[in-house]
Amino acid sequence: MTSVYAANQLSSSDPIAAANSQTIDVQKKEPISISTIQDKMLNAVDNYQSLKGSYHKVTPTVDRVVEFEIQEGSAPGSYVRVQDKSGKSTETRFSGNTISVFDLHTKKVSQNRVGTPIQINKSEPRYYKDENEENHFVYRGDPAVADQASDVALPQAYAFWLYTSVPTITGEDNLFDRNTAIVEGDLEKGLAEKRKATRYKMWVDTETGVLLKLIETNSKNEVVNTLEVTSIEFNKPTHSANFYVPEQVEGFSKNGTGYPENKSEK
Repeated sequence: MTSVYAANQLSSSDPIAAANSQTIDVQKKEPISISTIQDKMLNAVDNYQSLKGSYHKVTPTVDRVVEFEIQEGSAPGSYVRVQDKSGKSTETRFSGNTISVFDLHTKKVSQNRVGTPIQINKSEPRYYKDENEENHFVYRGDPAVADQASDVALPQAYAFWLYTSVPTITGEDNLFDRNTAIVEGDLEKGLAEKRKATRYKMWVDTETGVLLKLIETNSKNEVVNTLEVTSIEFNKPTHSANFYVPEQVEGFSKNGTGYPENKSEK
């Protein structure tokens, strides 16, 4: 416990007495650990009620902007819009137990019923090696089914990197008035080959585990992949009307193919 004096309230006639009477107790800030950061990333959707924002993701094969509005808790729902540089644009809405995917180019919409998200036991490992020394990761589901925004909203795929590398918290930062931990490490060999990068640097919100920024570099220290949040709000009222889709949508026709598989680039 540290005592800090309120200097603007000190008496000029008796500064010592005034100082003693105006001491303020300030809690020392506990350092955050890699395991704590990782746990928050693995379970980020448990750490906020709502999340709204946008981010820009760039890799050698992807250049996209993602806008999202997510409601967790007792009535989960989500809206995610993905705009690729190629011109392809989709909107995904989830409400109750129905997910709707709109292709804004073809004017097609597919709607599917969604079952209960994959549940996990938090006391059990989320990573293990089998008898052949191959890595296995245990993913959990998002009740709001905002999979297209999971890079930021539920960054468990990036949290798994911390198992297969030797990560270090190299500093702290403040992004969007949020305290963030800066986590750095070398990518595991197989992942490095897949991502054409050797090292990563993450900015992680220390309260929720939401990923606010990511930079990956190669052996020449050249930036290869980036992800950067451009706006974000935590625990603000959501517009639930954005999540709901009626059976018939003017200007769109059902494609009858069902909900397309979400192929992640992670």
